[in-house]
Amino acid sequence: LIQSRFASIRNKEHNLSNKLMLISGGLDARLLVHDIVRDNSKPPVLWRKCFNFTQHRNKIYQKGNYFLFTYRDYIELWSIGKEGGINDNGEDILERAPKNLVQIKTKHQARVDTVAMTVKKSKDDEQVIIAMGDTNGLHVYVIQGNINY
Repeated sequence: LIQSRFASIRNKEHNLSNKLMLISGGLDARLLVHDIVRDNSKPPVLWRKCFNFTQHRNKIYQKGNYFLFTYRDYIELWSIGKEGGINDNGEDILERAPKNLVQIKTKHQARVDTVAMTVKKSKDDEQVIIAMGDTNGLHVYVIQGNINY
């Protein structure tokens, strides 16, 4: 097993290899690609470090009639538009256009690490509950009322 750059005590948890290379990855979310040396007395030579794929990610969550877009330091909640039928040309008509309900930015451009969303419906209104974890802590937001109108 290959030593991790960030945790030199622990070995990488997952390895793939063939005759030419060894790809090693672990919980630190880094992939290391090594050339396999024909002489087994030497460790594999590091050929390439792949980027940390958990740092720059944009994700989309969909729950009910809502989309939650996550970016590096903010999130956006959108409501889905409502279809109104088909016109004479065969194109969809929107009765209600998609709407950006809220944009939540982190303080001091802290990185968004994790997001969860749930929708609670009652007789007259809806509640969208968003939990956002960033480098400063965990934040819970409740958006309620007649959101779709």
